[in-house]
Amino acid sequence: MENSKGRSKSWLKQDDEFLIQNYATHTAKQIATMLGFPENTIYIHVKKLKLNKSKQCLGKVWSKDEEIFLIENYKTHSRAELASHFDISVETISRKIRELGLRKINPRIWTDELDKILRVLGSKHD
Repeated sequence: MENSKGRSKSWLKQDDEFLIQNYATHTAKQIATMLGFPENTIYIHVKKLKLNKSKQCLGKVWSKDEEIFLIENYKTHSRAELASHFDISVETISRKIRELGLRKINPRIWTDELDKILRVLGSKHD
């Protein structure tokens, strides 16, 4: 019996190798599409192979240009958008953002005007 990709439904050793090589940088859904298997089959083999994305994070080799793009865009784009741009998982983007020490800072800045407003409001309760 063949699946929609025209291949046998049997899982092969080369599928294990592909999964090991790509699990860190692609979602299970993406891998399922690439291999022509249902997504739940990918999860079954991830479990059998004892794959863990946090241990597999070295799978994506980042170029300097990719790192620069990430640094310049992480504040204005969601992690899902960035993951889509790089064709990798949100987990991989999140890991790289942490690795680079990038953080979105709350854009609210305390001003003298806000301080005056708070003092006025506070004095009304005294």
